[in-house]
Amino acid sequence: MSRDLLVRHFRQIVVWPLQLMPVSAGPVQRHWELLDAAPDCEWAEVVDEFCEDPQAFQERHYREFVTFLPYAQRFLYGSSAGQERSRRRGEGSIRTYRRRGIHAARITFERGGPAWTFRVAHADLRFFLDADVALLAFEMHASDLPLDVAQNTMFRFGRAYPGFWEKNGDGGNCPYSVEWLDVDGRVLSASDYSDRGKYLEFVGRHRAPCTAAHWDFLLRLRRGTRRGDGHE
Repeated sequence: MSRDLLVRHFRQIVVWPLQLMPVSAGPVQRHWELLDAAPDCEWAEVVDEFCEDPQAFQERHYREFVTFLPYAQRFLYGSSAGQERSRRRGEGSIRTYRRRGIHAARITFERGGPAWTFRVAHADLRFFLDADVALLAFEMHASDLPLDVAQNTMFRFGRAYPGFWEKNGDGGNCPYSVEWLDVDGRVLSASDYSDRGKYLEFVGRHRAPCTAAHWDFLLRLRRGTRRGDGHE
């Protein structure tokens, strides 16, 4: 496809549902409290301005609120029923934590091909009261991308693991390489899609797919520590 066709502004949001495993005895788990308690945690809570000061409540907040039906209002902006209720007035049913430190993603789609750099807008984890799932929402953007690069990014970037391996050993249906960069452009972590043995052994041992190294790094509580078998 011709590189003369440009996407003036490209923005992609990858949303993953994550299953949360019990961290203690008891029916109710608040997994985000692990993030609050961890020293030097890479994840920090995003404070919702919606209910901070009723006197400063703006019409745009009002329009957002009344767009939803009552059951959705209770879910999004405050829980008054259910097994796990809000512990404070105005506490929403969703808690959002944002990953710090990752400022860009550098993606190479083919071995020996050019690398493309995307700015990371945010990487958020959203937890829900009375639910054993969380959502990872990762958003990045770039300008003046060739159309085929934008299409490749949409199809291949969000892969947590390769679907197969090419004859040359590269992971199939995923980029050749994804690197997370810090604010100074230094590499924090890189993908390992070509490590065929790692993925085969993990599935054989755990009966679950193995998450690529760069996504595993993003989900860690602290830099240099590993998540507990992918459960946090």
